[in-house]
Amino acid sequence: MNSMFAQALFEGPRPDMPLAVILLIVVLALIIAGLVFTTLFTFGRRRHERREWEHTERMHMIQMGMPVPPQEATWTKAILCGSIGVVVPFIAFVSTSFAYDRPGAPDELWIVPALVSGASVLSASLLAGHLFGSKARPVGNSNADRTESMKMVSDPDAFDVVGSRG
Repeated sequence: MNSMFAQALFEGPRPDMPLAVILLIVVLALIIAGLVFTTLFTFGRRRHERREWEHTERMHMIQMGMPVPPQEATWTKAILCGSIGVVVPFIAFVSTSFAYDRPGAPDELWIVPALVSGASVLSASLLAGHLFGSKARPVGNSNADRTESMKMVSDPDAFDVVGSRG
């Protein structure tokens, strides 16, 4: 290790290390911890507010007699994309390492899991973009089903079927 800072970070402080380096490490750790905490708190708060807005919107739709779209479970989509992007490369490299341990295995064997991993990460990211980016598309009901279940918003006296009233 070349620098004293890197040595203190990876090997721990030595008795002859200057106090300034130790304080710098502590201050940087506190700053990073504060940024992580602030980010998590902000995202958690925004998520809570968004869920409240979605609930209020659903209640207004029910009060107006409009059909309520089904709620989507995002965790299933995330598990699907994560398993394709993480588990497939892991299994590819583990199985290749078992095959490489056999005598006479060529060094070019590692090209295969690299290609499989690249393809799986690419397909997982494309799938995630498709699954999480399609918010505007209706999920279950077509437009014909929506118009049948909606309340009438026009005044029934606005249409005169008999003729002019005098």
